[in-house]
Amino acid sequence: MTGIIFVHWAVTALHPPRPWRHCPTCGDARPFLSSGRIRLNANGQRLDAWLIYKCAQCKRTWNRPVADRVPRAAAPDAVLEGWQQSLPDAVRVLEFDHAALSRFATRIDAGDAVSVVKAVTAAPRGDPELATIALTAGMGVSLRLDRLLAQELGLSRSRLSRMARSGQLSFPGRSGTGLNRAVTDGVVALALGGLNGEERRAMITALTCETA
Repeated sequence: MTGIIFVHWAVTALHPPRPWRHCPTCGDARPFLSSGRIRLNANGQRLDAWLIYKCAQCKRTWNRPVADRVPRAAAPDAVLEGWQQSLPDAVRVLEFDHAALSRFATRIDAGDAVSVVKAVTAAPRGDPELATIALTAGMGVSLRLDRLLAQELGLSRSRLSRMARSGQLSFPGRSGTGLNRAVTDGVVALALGGLNGEERRAMITALTCETA
């Protein structure tokens, strides 16, 4: 039986999208950065909420509307608590809501920077002949799959394309390779049998060790 090493990569976007808006102080369109703070106002039984952004250049604030005159009874307690305390998870949901951002911005820079947490879920006793990478993409990940694999495996994108064409690199459950699309949940299979001992060890290290 062919030895297979199973690894899991959890891919998380490091930076939230940056909306571009006209900045009255700068006099031109500028990227705005989330401050990580939510402002909540309760007027009777109605709620208003904003996520506070700052101009990347002059720090002028922009309050991005999140809720407008929402009935208090319509806001789940967990959501309300997240807004009241600007809890990181609540803020992140708002920061990565691309559809909501697009209502207020002429341009949105998603950014490709990600962190990749790797874990071996199963491994053979001997040298593996095949590696399978189970990918989990977090909220807002926009990095292309070929860029992720090139970055983490130390391979050029042209080589990855050749490997995909030859069948050395495959994508179970996908139609086509999807190399030029954003990373999504799925599986990537990599045949290791054609590598020499040194290449195989280097590839297994790349598969299982997080890059600096």
